[in-house]
Amino acid sequence: MNARVTLVTLTLFMIVGCAPGPTHYWYHPDKTLEQAKKDYRECEARAKEEAGEAVADEQSVRSRSRSRSSDDDWEFYNEHIESRYSLGAMYERNVLDGCMQGRGYIKVQDYRLPSDLRTKDFSKDGVAGR
Repeated sequence: MNARVTLVTLTLFMIVGCAPGPTHYWYHPDKTLEQAKKDYRECEARAKEEAGEAVADEQSVRSRSRSRSSDDDWEFYNEHIESRYSLGAMYERNVLDGCMQGRGYIKVQDYRLPSDLRTKDFSKDGVAGR
């Protein structure tokens, strides 16, 4: 029994320890890491807010349009959206990316970051700065 607990514990540590980090980081050459974190959090909040509004609007349109479309059309639409991402998640990703790009950030693949930059990982992305 003790060996089994040890094996399970070691396996969990290996899985957690090997969890991949972001594959890219938002980087602006004139920003510090603190500024990049602040900008990312502001863009993330904006993206969540706008995505919530867009999903609410979409649900309203769906309920009004149901009477004009066949159920088969909506079933296909729902399967398509759900098979890839939720509508809200796609919208949130687009708003976040647009916000960061609008502030002058570029996406840099993790292995291309200069070694002297500091980084911070978030749930979806990472940021890098001086």
